[in-house]
Amino acid sequence: MKLGDLNVNRIGFGAMRVIENPDIWGPPEDRENARRVLRGAYELGANFLDT
Repeated sequence: MKLGDLNVNRIGFGAMRVIENPDIWGPPEDRENARRVLRGAYELGANFLDT
């Protein structure tokens, strides 16, 4: 799907709790697992991250 000059997937990866923002969400439940999941999504072609 085109978004301006960018090609993005129609389905995004919801990463709200993957990033750390102690003022709002706090740290991820399991930081290492969050990194593995995010890396896996990227390796599978995810290029639209919804934070």
